[in-house]
Amino acid sequence: MDTDKHELDEIRRNPPSAKRVAERALVLACLCCRGAIEQDAGNPKAEEFRQKVFEWLEQSGAQGEAELVERTVLLTPLGNLSREQHASATWQAEGLVVLAWALYRVGLPDYETAANGKSVSDSLGWLTDGAAKLFTEATVRDAATIQSLADKLFALDWRLADFQLKKSPMNFVEFAKTAWFGPLKVEGLRFASNDLSIGGFAISEASDEARGLCRMITVNRRRAAEWLLGQSEVYSEVDLST
Repeated sequence: MDTDKHELDEIRRNPPSAKRVAERALVLACLCCRGAIEQDAGNPKAEEFRQKVFEWLEQSGAQGEAELVERTVLLTPLGNLSREQHASATWQAEGLVVLAWALYRVGLPDYETAANGKSVSDSLGWLTDGAAKLFTEATVRDAATIQSLADKLFALDWRLADFQLKKSPMNFVEFAKTAWFGPLKVEGLRFASNDLSIGGFAISEASDEARGLCRMITVNRRRAAEWLLGQSEVYSEVDLST
């Protein structure tokens, strides 16, 4: 029997266990914190806290989920992260909120609203003994629900990337219905003049700042959603091409 590419992709997917999702969420929570306290370089108490966070991660049992580059960031003394490392750590809040949502711990913010990394981390029992309970009791939303989110994030990411490349308006409402690689899932998105709405304006009329914020939110949430679906075993290696 012939098997098409879509079916092969589905066969290759190997979604992470609920325990692994919980572990990855706690790693991202630690990275969010590391990004947030970078500005406190020179404060001995802040540096002590950085060390405490890493030690807690080690003791929690989630340390095995941390990739080498992530461990490097967590172990780097305050004030020594590169600009890229600092930004990357800070933006992990968006992947974190998707994982916490998948674990039934929080609701998912709007596509233009940045996640509150601290409150999301707290919902998981971060820096408490509650993490051990999270590992044993964690359950993950069903694959169809996660796939629906991933499809919407893909549609959103595609439009943001397309505008960044072409700088031109389009009838995104109609395109979503007729795209050769679609139809695109756009339920829950907002529109202005039949194009993606950002800040109440069509994407072509929105500010660069608003578009940039939306893109970073989308990319980081999409990575988490695709990882949950098993697109890649390694979190940082999830393919985000559009």
